[in-house]
Amino acid sequence: MAAGDFWASDLRSVFNFIEGRQDAESAHQRAEWERTRWLATVFLQPHLKKGMKMKPSDLIQFDWEKPQKTVSEGEKERQRIEEKWRKWDNEIKQRHGGQ
Repeated sequence: MAAGDFWASDLRSVFNFIEGRQDAESAHQRAEWERTRWLATVFLQPHLKKGMKMKPSDLIQFDWEKPQKTVSEGEKERQRIEEKWRKWDNEIKQRHGGQ
């Protein structure tokens, strides 16, 4: 985000930009870890007993592959965050005369 874009944006847009960048970096890191795990599996495969096969997930299971929060817990969290944003937006509008 260029400096001019930053200063012309509202706080929510800046937070959305930051969150998007963090998500992209996280996806990149996950891909790197999964590639490393796959390579380790390929290198170990010849050293297993005859007839045995190894999957990358047999070597290690990452946190993002484990079961996540239930839908209702995730939905509650999303609603809580949305309520905070609505409250913040209303406060800002009141301070600036309802613009």
